[in-house]
Amino acid sequence: MKTYKFGIIGAGFIANRFTTVLKENERANIVAVVDKDTEKARKFAEKHGVPRVLSFDELWNEELDAVYVGLPNNAHVPVTVEALNHGLNVICEKPMAMTVALMDQLLEAQKAAGRILMEGMWSRCLPVFDKINEWIQTGRIGEVRMIDSSFSENPPFVPEHRLYNPELGGGSMFDVGIYNIAYAIGLLGTPSKVDGMAVIGKTGVDEQAVITMEFENGAIAYSSCGFQTKTIADARIYGTKGYIWSPDFYKADLCVLYDDAGNEIERFTDSFTDGFVYEIEHFISLLDKGVTESDRLTLTDSMLYAKIYDELRGKWGIANY
Repeated sequence: MKTYKFGIIGAGFIANRFTTVLKENERANIVAVVDKDTEKARKFAEKHGVPRVLSFDELWNEELDAVYVGLPNNAHVPVTVEALNHGLNVICEKPMAMTVALMDQLLEAQKAAGRILMEGMWSRCLPVFDKINEWIQTGRIGEVRMIDSSFSENPPFVPEHRLYNPELGGGSMFDVGIYNIAYAIGLLGTPSKVDGMAVIGKTGVDEQAVITMEFENGAIAYSSCGFQTKTIADARIYGTKGYIWSPDFYKADLCVLYDDAGNEIERFTDSFTDGFVYEIEHFISLLDKGVTESDRLTLTDSMLYAKIYDELRGKWGIANY
């Protein structure tokens, strides 16, 4: 089977994690890494056995099939647009675009390039997520009425760090809240109404938030996210005939189906080292098919996320990028 040549853009934590998984896929050949910090890129290449450390200009002229963009949030769009303009297929870390205006730039570049553009929402590629969707679609819990999820961490406060720095696209919604948003949309579709409240920290980013989404069928999804405390990252999907529980929903290897009386009916388990493996397999399948968009992680959904960011940040008085 065909092997695809990948370039890695970024040498930080998330790019290291992605590359650790990607290099185990026999269909992927990582040929180069780029980072504005050349020494950081050199150490990255040594760690992962990547043969070349390049500049951006050198990367654009390299014979590649795809690139992975794992940079701070503010760099996602300009670098992804440049990659598309050079005819490359792209996986871009979430949030791919922090505003509708930025998402419009990506869509224009993707259409002109005719290449794959996919947001790295890996949690929606997990087999557990598919099983939950199957249970919902087959009526195992009746009509869905409520989704309850939380994802908060407690990182140290470092104002210049990407999590807290507004110039780098900081804020809890962009880092962890996006998982809650994407999860609900993946299960219930487009919300008819979005609302929320947030605690704005010293640097001007949201450090805690509660987000609610209402759907046409009458279901409500409510979630919390933040940087001020570590929460139990469970999700519960409640229906008229039962409910589903999924611990650590964003990286879940387990989901359990209960009836309306709280009796366990069925459970599904999976085993993996890192959930990126499923996102990577999906992306390679798109390369095999020669398509330009994922049917699982659609650009329509990515635009929907951007619309929600715009609406909530407007309510919270946070300036857009």
